[in-house]
Amino acid sequence: LFTSLAARKDHLEWCFVPIYTDPGLKDVLSPRLMEQLEGTLCFHLTQIDDQTLRDIKDAMEKGIRLYQGIGWI
Repeated sequence: LFTSLAARKDHLEWCFVPIYTDPGLKDVLSPRLMEQLEGTLCFHLTQIDDQTLRDIKDAMEKGIRLYQGIGWI
C-alpha cells in the first residue's frame, strides 16, 4: 500500500504509508502539511488549497523515490 484517501464528515483523510515505512520522511515534508498529521501516517486535511496540493505532490514524489530505492516499485 502506498496511499489512501477517505472523505470524512469534517475533513479529507489522506493516509501516506511511506512515512510509516521511513519515519525520516517526516523531517523533509512541508511543516504546513506535517501540522495536519494525526497519528503515524494519516493527515486530516480540512482545507485543500494550491499550497496543500503542492505539498502533497512533493510528498508523493518523495514516497515514490523511497519505494523505488528499496525496490518496491
